[in-house]
Amino acid sequence: MASAGETTLSSEAGELTLNLETTIKFVKLCASKFGWEDLSEATVMDLGCGKDLYCARTVLEDFPNVKSIIALDGNREQLDEITFKSDKIIHLLADIRHRREIRQYEGKIDKIISTHVLHQNSNKEKIFKNVYRLLKSGGEAAFLFTSDLGIYHVLESLQMDDKYKDYFKGSDITELYSSKIKSDDYREMLGRLGFEVIEITETKDHMSVEHFGLFENTLFKFVAAAFSVPSELVTEINEAASHLYRTKFCEQSSIYASTEMSIFVKKPSELPSDSCSNS
Repeated sequence: MASAGETTLSSEAGELTLNLETTIKFVKLCASKFGWEDLSEATVMDLGCGKDLYCARTVLEDFPNVKSIIALDGNREQLDEITFKSDKIIHLLADIRHRREIRQYEGKIDKIISTHVLHQNSNKEKIFKNVYRLLKSGGEAAFLFTSDLGIYHVLESLQMDDKYKDYFKGSDITELYSSKIKSDDYREMLGRLGFEVIEITETKDHMSVEHFGLFENTLFKFVAAAFSVPSELVTEINEAASHLYRTKFCEQSSIYASTEMSIFVKKPSELPSDSCSNS
C-alpha cells in the first residue's frame, strides 16, 4: 500500500484499485532495485497471480519485450476467471508450497514477483525454499505482503474469547499476520536458505474510510470467514468485533492501519540451481 499520505478506501472496488496501484509501483521499484532494463531473455513468474494478473500485466506493460511470464496460482477458479490474454503469458495451476507441483520449472525462472499474496500463507519458509529452487543461478525475487493488520488482532481476540472460541473455523489466524516476525527474522531465514538479501523494509500505512459503517462491512466479512456462529449470534459477534477494533486497535490517525513488508532477494550466481540444502 502506498505510504505517502492517506488513501481513502470506500468499497471492495477501492481495494482492488489499491492493489493494482501498489503492484504498479512495486514492479517499478523492482526494476530500480535490480536494475532491470531489458527482459527479452527473461522468464518472469507472477507468484499468486489471481484472476486480475496485476503483476503479469504490469510487467508486460513496462517490459513488452519480456521473453515469457508464468502466471501461477493454486486456485483453479482464479485461473478460470482470467480474461486478459497474451501469447507471452502461461497460466500455471500449482501450489507454491508443494514442490512436486512446480518441479518442472526448477532452475528455469529469472525473476519472481509476488504482491498481496504471501500473508495468506503461514509457512512462508516453505515458500521461500521453493522460490529458491525455481530461480536460476543469479535469479531475483521480490515480495510485497501485509505483515501486520489491525483486523486480525480483532479476530485473534475473538478466537480466545470463551464465548466464541468454539465457533472458530480452525485456521491459524495468528500465523498469517504475525507482527512478531520482523524484518530481521526474515533476513535470517532467507540468508539461511541461501539467498543474498538485497533489502527488506517495513512500512506502516494508514487508510481512512468515508464512514465507519463501510469499514465495519469489511470487518464483518472477515469475522464471517473465520467463525461459524449460529445465526442468532451473528449480530452479537459483529458488535463485539466492532467494539474491540474501536477501543483497542483503532489508531487516532486513521481507522485502518497495516504494516507492509517488502523483500528483495537474489540467488547467488556462483551456486548451481539445485544447491538448496533443504530437500
